[in-house]
Amino acid sequence: MISKQIEYYARAGYPALYISTHEEQRVCREIHAGLKDIEIVIDGETSARKIYSWSCTQGLSRVDSAEDGDPEMDDPFDVLQLFINGAENGSTFVLQDFHLYLEDPAPQLIRLLKDALEHGKTSSKMLVIVGCRFVMPPEVEKLITVVDFKLPVAEELAEVVLDPLAEDLGLELTAEERKQLSEAGGGLTTFEFQDALALSYVQTKNETGELKFCTKVVYDAKVQAIKKSGLLEVITGDVDASQVGGLDLFKDAMSKQTNLFTQEARDFGVPLPKGVLVVGPPGCGKSLLAKVSKSMLGGIPLLGCDMGKMFAGVVGASEENVRNMIDLVEAVAPCILFIDEIERGLSGGESSGKTDGGTTDRMIGTLLNWMQERTSPVFIFATANDTSSLPAQLLRPGRLDSKWFIDLPNANEREEIWNIMIRRSGHDPKDCNIPELSASTDGWSGAEIEALWNNSLVDAFASDKPKTPHTLDVVRLSSTITPVSKSAAQKITGMRKWAAAEARPATSKMKKEKAATKSGRSLN
Repeated sequence: MISKQIEYYARAGYPALYISTHEEQRVCREIHAGLKDIEIVIDGETSARKIYSWSCTQGLSRVDSAEDGDPEMDDPFDVLQLFINGAENGSTFVLQDFHLYLEDPAPQLIRLLKDALEHGKTSSKMLVIVGCRFVMPPEVEKLITVVDFKLPVAEELAEVVLDPLAEDLGLELTAEERKQLSEAGGGLTTFEFQDALALSYVQTKNETGELKFCTKVVYDAKVQAIKKSGLLEVITGDVDASQVGGLDLFKDAMSKQTNLFTQEARDFGVPLPKGVLVVGPPGCGKSLLAKVSKSMLGGIPLLGCDMGKMFAGVVGASEENVRNMIDLVEAVAPCILFIDEIERGLSGGESSGKTDGGTTDRMIGTLLNWMQERTSPVFIFATANDTSSLPAQLLRPGRLDSKWFIDLPNANEREEIWNIMIRRSGHDPKDCNIPELSASTDGWSGAEIEALWNNSLVDAFASDKPKTPHTLDVVRLSSTITPVSKSAAQKITGMRKWAAAEARPATSKMKKEKAATKSGRSLN
């Protein structure tokens, strides 16, 4: 609990804490909960610590009572002077807008802040800076302790927001409804969750006449909040395993993990699954498999992470982005974190000290350490197109459960892909010679096959009598395209050598191909 952590810091005599959060009211509650039982002795008398809150518009006020406030004190210099010269020993000042004055601080403010921190060490006083982002001048960064203030987990949302609101509205929630609503709100602040519940209640009442909360409305609010963060996106839509051709070994392994996030699995002693690394040439279905994994793992949320968005221009902001992303993912858990082309975000760590002041190295360290130590139910689905750029730290045991290699589809898989593509476009695969199409696209990725079929549909539709593309026309069109197996042959060879020693094959050995003459399908 954050309140207990704050209590320990106060008892140990820490002069200043920095808490990065949007939830100022929740922080004040936690600070009060952590400090209310700490007594101090002044002139031989024992009393509780006084807790003050300051903002540039509301001035100074007491958190724990209505006494000793000064609404006219809106200057940061004045509040620090009061902290040093006027406040009783053992007082705590919660500064809510103070970080805004630290972005381009006056030298006098920095000096006064350092004086306040020195004074706090000898007087049992403590400053707590609360801001929506981390802003700290280098002159004082070693003197202030950063405290992680994570988003509320589902049970906390239920206790602090859902239960009181349901009681106010006279609603009786079943245990399952309470669980679904609080889990749908995971990743929201208490304020956002309260708004989402209120919206769901009003919307449901107006549309159906029922007096109840709506889980879908709450979940949609979470999707918008995550999108607004700019660090993650909620990937919607379910893809059934039958919509992906081949890759039988991978799909079979994933199907065994369907119930591994349940309490029954914990009671049986099964550890939480950590995730997988899927490596292969571009266009072979790695990203599509992430959506398949969502359905195989019980439909838990699939969050997409773009490592490139983690980098920011302000010193320290990139590392904070990674920490915020981790906090958000853990608040939404159980979930799948999809990191596409992870090598693009994790490469460059060795030269980071010379090129970016060590930012990339610190980001990599933060992410990899979390991957190793995490206890939250977050399944990482990472993909890579270039094994030569993967850092050795990522590949060590403990961070992910397994590494898989998806090669270019073999003949049987290409037949499956062709059947899926043709059927998906509303045509009948029996009208095409599937073995012939498979043979003509040897060395092609699934994405290249899809592009070829789409181009064939365009040509067929433009003809005088539109009908299913003729097999020979598709084959003829294929000769105008250079597949990735030829354009990146050397890279794919290196990837296969790596996979032979490091990864599991996603596809079992190819079955004996059927001859085109025995397929029973016409040449159209």
